[in-house]
Amino acid sequence: MDVFFFKYDDVSKKLIPCAVVDDYTSFVYTRSYSGIGAWQMVLPLESNNASQILDADVIAFRLFVAGLITKITKSVTDGNETLTIKGVELKGLVKHRIVIPPDGTAYVTYKQKPHQIIHSLLHSQLTEADEQRIIPGTVGYVSSLDDTIRQVLTYKGRYSSLEEDVSALCEEYALGYYTYLDNKNEMFWTIFQGKDRTNKQSANPKMVFSYENDTLDSSSLESTRNNTNYLVVAGQGEGADRAIAIVGNSTGFRRVEGFVDARDISDDSLLPERGAAKLAEYGDSVLFTARASQNVTEKYESEFDLGDLCTVIDTYGGVSFEVDARITEITECYEDGALTLDLTFGYDKTGLSDVINRKMQNTQSLINKE
Repeated sequence: MDVFFFKYDDVSKKLIPCAVVDDYTSFVYTRSYSGIGAWQMVLPLESNNASQILDADVIAFRLFVAGLITKITKSVTDGNETLTIKGVELKGLVKHRIVIPPDGTAYVTYKQKPHQIIHSLLHSQLTEADEQRIIPGTVGYVSSLDDTIRQVLTYKGRYSSLEEDVSALCEEYALGYYTYLDNKNEMFWTIFQGKDRTNKQSANPKMVFSYENDTLDSSSLESTRNNTNYLVVAGQGEGADRAIAIVGNSTGFRRVEGFVDARDISDDSLLPERGAAKLAEYGDSVLFTARASQNVTEKYESEFDLGDLCTVIDTYGGVSFEVDARITEITECYEDGALTLDLTFGYDKTGLSDVINRKMQNTQSLINKE
């Protein structure tokens, strides 16, 4: 499989092709539905185009899949020289921006449906930002979302992380997004929602992951306990006069308490919304990961894909279970001419980077349901 490399030209603001590589030792690429996946390529230094990719910025290797290069390492082991190239999905560019209000205004404010707010944020903070901030491209979304999503929200953002605000909306409303290069090597951002392929529906072909129908090679079910489930959200005021809202109803042994400083919110009735958003940052309590069998790998992107809602049948603790879950990550591993797929169902927020983000987050964004 060919991987195409591009260099961003700061003058023309265009991506210029600089190399094509197909002789890598390994290539692992993770696609994330609502977050940002990472990737890594290892290739010998004597690769035909190794010297041409040292200054590259972007890769693409099939339709709708592209990556941003973040690190290139040259190493020597037992006389063998290799290049290790690391990066993230191209949509990782959202990490490079915060939400900056227009001149003369305190907030970026939208009253729209969730996917429309994401569209507006990407548009105003990236593709149509001012000359010093703009990253050229086009933003779109699947038009059917206008009919399937009815909830209208009020969004107010001020110097928050663009990536965190977009991810929060995506996870809350089961949305995904990706960035790819079109046939002119221009960036295109798309917001979408995976298909329902569960056993209980009949509109789409069904996708069942189980050992019985030979769609799984291995699996792991992780149950997380003692996550924060009860929040005290403090608004404006001092001492006993400070506004307080409680989010969560756990009691006794099962309660895990936390505190949210929300003094940026002047309307006390909006404090519960901030608390609910914070609770969501702790992720799902059950996470299912699996390696797809070679039998089902051949059906990838045609009969199942990232973001799809599928049925999983497995055994846990000696008891069989059947659950409908969304594919939130797919890791593609290319080695020795073969492709293996590792699937993640559900959101895992227990990693070190997520914990650090929760501890250090200083955001003034507010998303309020109408």
